[in-house]
Amino acid sequence: MNENREKLRVGVLQEGKYYLHAGLLNVRHIDRIDGKNVYWTDRFGSGRCTKETFIRNCIYEATRIEIEELGPNFADERSCFPESLLQERFPDGFTMRDEANALTAFAFRNGFLEDLHSGIHSDLLDQPSFSRITDLEMKELMIEASRKLAALLAMREQDPEAYRRLIQGYNILYCRAWER
Repeated sequence: MNENREKLRVGVLQEGKYYLHAGLLNVRHIDRIDGKNVYWTDRFGSGRCTKETFIRNCIYEATRIEIEELGPNFADERSCFPESLLQERFPDGFTMRDEANALTAFAFRNGFLEDLHSGIHSDLLDQPSFSRITDLEMKELMIEASRKLAALLAMREQDPEAYRRLIQGYNILYCRAWER
């Protein structure tokens, strides 16, 4: 990776471009930008987040080589991480807890919840008796999470190997610091 690359800013995001994820193991393609929202696809599926969240998660525009090696071609075998990385990450095997962490990250963490979380802190949030999420936000969160989980469950039934690659890859990318 070229360390001299300029980091992304909100104003430079473009539909149709590819961006390198901060973990340096994934590339996201911007399918559409609608107002403050970015709709993207990577090798593990698609998602939506604010421009600010996208910039926090994707640090550079991807090079041609990064796109070829890490790009959003989910059906390709390259979407599976090398066995050595899997063994390093999961020395005792991929556990049910590892799977649960990946499902949680996929369905909840990397979606609308991230948008809710990405705002600025308010002292009102320190008051446990105050509501922190509106009924409409809760509804959107649950609908999105259910839709994502339904898609994963369908994949698990229709293509167990693709499901395994997706879940293990998602855990590697997003759950490294989570309790196992």
